Amino acid sequence: MKFYPVDWRSEPTLRICSLAARGLWVELLGLMHEATPRGHLLIRGLSPTDAQLAALVGILPEQLTELIGELETARVFSRTGKGVIYSRRMTKDEKKIRTAVKNGKNGGNPSLCNKRRNTPSDNPEVKDGVKLRSQKPELDSKKDISKDISKKLEETPPDNPPEKKGKSNAKRGTRLQVHLGEDIRLPAEYRQFALTEGHPDPDREWNKFCDYWIAKAGATAVKLDWFATWRNWVRNDFNRGRAEGQNKNRGGSSGSANLDGAAMAINRRREREREDAREQAAPQWSIDQVDF
Repeated sequence: MKFYPVDWRSEPTLRICSLAARGLWVELLGLMHEATPRGHLLIRGLSPTDAQLAALVGILPEQLTELIGELETARVFSRTGKGVIYSRRMTKDEKKIRTAVKNGKNGGNPSLCNKRRNTPSDNPEVKDGVKLRSQKPELDSKKDISKDISKKLEETPPDNPPEKKGKSNAKRGTRLQVHLGEDIRLPAEYRQFALTEGHPDPDREWNKFCDYWIAKAGATAVKLDWFATWRNWVRNDFNRGRAEGQNKNRGGSSGSANLDGAAMAINRRREREREDAREQAAPQWSIDQVDF
């Protein structure tokens, strides 16, 4: 039996009854819950007398008659056609339980169960002048769909199979220290090339080459072919040396020209100084000393 305290305290028919009457009603509810059918005041299928009921609840028969009359006047309970007392709430709940049990055996609530299944129709029905679309039967599960698709893909080879994606075979550049490893001495082929180009000191140039590229940072310090880099380095060094020699020669000739120009300027200045000295040494005549 489910007891709801809120419903008990909010029921107006109980609130107008005395405390003794409400206590008697609780005792009667316990007896009705154990009776068959549930919710009826029966003991082994028979309606008890007032004396028997008074003995069961532990009060005098006179008190029982008075309290039963109070509860009946307040319409707390009802009676069957044979005069058996029963609880309206308890019999209603019992009916719901039996209905739920029956529906459960039949597969659930009939108002929620859809007993009619959709079947494919070659000739769809026409309702109110509108032709209804036929409903196709659904597959049993997603697993069947995946199996069907996989089977079709295996049977039909693709016209243009996709290229397999793999790692690129393109050669990647390295830094000089990675390329050389632990041995950073000048390789024989590197030395031979430098000598062929006429370099006077390949070892000294190799040290400059290694210091430059090992100290350099960034993507420009990564090369695909370090031998080619060395060849360019040697050629560029040869070109730089030739350009410096030409600049020195040009600088020497220009220096000589500058010296010649300075000597000529000194000579011209000395000539002017000598002319000024001769003019000062010549006699000076005034206008008064001249005879006309």
